[in-house]
Order: sequence, then structure tokens, then C-alpha cells
Amino acid sequence: QLHELQFSRSYFVVHFDNADMKFGKELSGYINAAENDMKSNYLAYKQLKKLIKRISAVFKEDENASSVEEKQFLAALLCETEKINEFFINREEDFVIRSKQLEDESCRLAFDLLSGAHVVRPEAYVELLQELVCFVSELVSLERFAQVNFTGLQKILKKHAKKLASSPDPLALQSLEILDQPFYTSPVLQQLIYHMHGQFLFLSTLPMSRELIATNGCH
Repeated sequence: QLHELQFSRSYFVVHFDNADMKFGKELSGYINAAENDMKSNYLAYKQLKKLIKRISAVFKEDENASSVEEKQFLAALLCETEKINEFFINREEDFVIRSKQLEDESCRLAFDLLSGAHVVRPEAYVELLQELVCFVSELVSLERFAQVNFTGLQKILKKHAKKLASSPDPLALQSLEILDQPFYTSPVLQQLIYHMHGQFLFLSTLPMSRELIATNGCH
């Protein structure tokens, strides 16, 4: 049904507004809901928290003995960041290619509809709309992936600073670099979401859209 092919604004927002629910539980919820190849690329939040606790415990016993654990933590943190970046960049590159393909299909279909150059089957029209809806939901899923992981990195850095407030912090000068990552700072994904949503809206205003709505959809 054509009237069912619409976007929800909830796709575009990640909420962390439940004060009673810890971030770790929220993160688990996002991981469980994610597609299989995305699950393993979320931030290993629990493991990083355990490393911070280990550093804190060592530091309490001997303020000069936590350097090894600090190096292990930093290595793990950088490894996690690299993992997230690699997944995000590869997925974003795939999406750029797919967006061009869908844009070309949309332009051809719109031209045929408006010019009458070729007959457009209603089934093909609805199928393209469905593809656009699914594609934008995938784009937003990747945006959510970036937002959740960035929030996780922020929280890990804050926990580290809080637990080791009186110790020399090797992350102090690197925190800004750790948070300045392609997976969160790249403008490409937002542009794709905006553009492909626009493609959907444009196609849904074409004459065939009104015809399908009038006939209650294409079966």
C-alpha cells in the first residue's frame, strides 16, 4: 500500500533520555536490534569499563604501577576506534554507490512518467518507493551506529578521567583526537539521508502516486 510507504521521524533520533537505564543496557539493546555484520562492530563498552576498573585497582595499591594497564587500555581504546571507523567508512562507501544507482533509477522513472516516453508499471513504481524507504532506514541505522558509539567513547573517557582523577592521564592530550573520528564527523551520511529522503518525497508526488492512492494501492 502506497500510504504505508512513509518515513518515521523516530528513525532520525537516538534517545538516551531514560535516567533510570544505564548506557550499557541501552547499548545492548541497540546491538541486539542491529543486523548481524553490525553487531560485532559496536564499541566493546563493557570490556573497556573492566580495563578502567583494573587500572583504578592497581593505582590504589601503587600510584606508580598503573602505567602498564594504562597502555593496555589505550591500545584497546584505539583498536575499538579503528574497528568502528573501518566498518563505518566501508559501509558509507557502499551507500554512496547504491545511492547513485537508486538516484538514476528514480530519474529514469520520473522522466518516463512525466514525458510518457515509456509505460511505467505500477508495480515497478511501488517497488522503487519501497527500495528508497528501506535504503533510508539502512542509512539511518548507520547514523544511529555512529551516534551510539560516539556516546560510548565519551562515557568511557569520562569514566577514565573520574576513576583516575589524581593520576597522570596519558589520554588527556589524546581525548580530542579520539573523539574526532570519521565515523562521527563525516558529513556524507547526513547528506545521503537528506538527499534520498528527498528522492522519495519527489517520487511520491508524481501523477502515479495520486493514481495509486485513489485506487487504494497496487496489488
